[in-house]
Amino acid sequence: MRFILSVAAIVLAAARPCLAQSGLAEPPAVAPLRQVHFDLSFAGLSVGFAVRNSSRTSFGASVGIGGNWLNYMLLSGRHFSEHGGLSYQSKDGSTNKELFELGRASVFVRGHFDGGRQLDIGLKASGFLHSDSSDDDPAAGMFIGLNVTGMWWQWRRLRLGSEFDVGRYSEGRPELGVNVAPVLLRLTFP
Repeated sequence: MRFILSVAAIVLAAARPCLAQSGLAEPPAVAPLRQVHFDLSFAGLSVGFAVRNSSRTSFGASVGIGGNWLNYMLLSGRHFSEHGGLSYQSKDGSTNKELFELGRASVFVRGHFDGGRQLDIGLKASGFLHSDSSDDDPAAGMFIGLNVTGMWWQWRRLRLGSEFDVGRYSEGRPELGVNVAPVLLRLTFP
C-alpha cells in the first residue's frame, strides 16, 4: 500500500506542471497598451485611439474628415448600384455613380495578429455626397452600419489594408449596401 501511495504521489507531483495551461500568468501581449492611428485614404484622413483590453484585442474609436473616394459599391439597391455591380432590385438606369464620404465616426474592436496584421470590426456613421448621371448636383446622404477594416501588410509604422462598409445607405430612401475601399494606409504609434 505504501508503494502505491508513493507512486501516486510521484505521478501527481510530475503531473501538476503538465496540468497547468502555462508557466506564465498571461500570454505575452501582441496588442500595444495604447495605440494612436492615422488612416490615410484618397481625399480623407481619420485619427483613432485604441486601448488594449486583452493580450490580442483593443477597443477604440476614430473620427475623420473626407473619406476613401476610391471605392466600389459591390452590392446595393436600385439607386446606389454601380453599372456593373450587383443589385437586389432593378437598377434605376443612371450611370457614372460616385460616392464621396465627407465625415465619419466609428467605434471598433481591433484584433492584433502575428506579422503586424490587424482587423477592426465596429460600427460606423458617416455623411456623404452621391452623384450620378440623372442629376448634375450631388445629393447628401448618410451611412450607418458595420465597418470592417483589415490591415494585411506592415513595414515599420506603416500598414496597408482594405475597408468594407455594410449597412444602411440613405439619400431619401434607405438601401442596404456593401461598399469596398480596396486601398487604405495606416500609420500607427506605437
